[in-house]
Amino acid sequence: LKKVAGIEAILVNMVHSKCEMNMESKSEKGNVFSNISKHGSLMNQSEVDGNLTALVVAGSETTGFAMTTISFYLANNPECFRKAADEVRSAFSSEEEIQGDALKKLPYLKAAIDEALRMTPPGPNGLAREVISEGVTVRGHFISKGVILPSFPAA
Repeated sequence: LKKVAGIEAILVNMVHSKCEMNMESKSEKGNVFSNISKHGSLMNQSEVDGNLTALVVAGSETTGFAMTTISFYLANNPECFRKAADEVRSAFSSEEEIQGDALKKLPYLKAAIDEALRMTPPGPNGLAREVISEGVTVRGHFISKGVILPSFPAA
């Protein structure tokens, strides 16, 4: 974890620099940063940078990652893949019929997608958890209250 500790600061600095460049631009085109600045803000610069960084991170490849994860788990579980494929093939008579609303009604496919996303969430940091009890022992290692533990994909 020590090796990646500085990455967040690098990202925040990059976002801040890009926003500052946009603010100095002569372009009439607005951006999130200029709108926050123009209308005043109850946030200090650090909070603005943090929120803008969160926006950048929130939009970073989550859909593509989710599709890759779902495909990975189905490809590594041929029986599950066959069940999902059979469900889709039996529900539709042509490729054109396969649409979002109709796909939502397929229970096995939905369960496969939900399970893949549960096992490997598409967020950039996974789903980190803070130890809120007086401490916890994980695999023989004591972890103190307040420590934030990263989420790792299921093995």
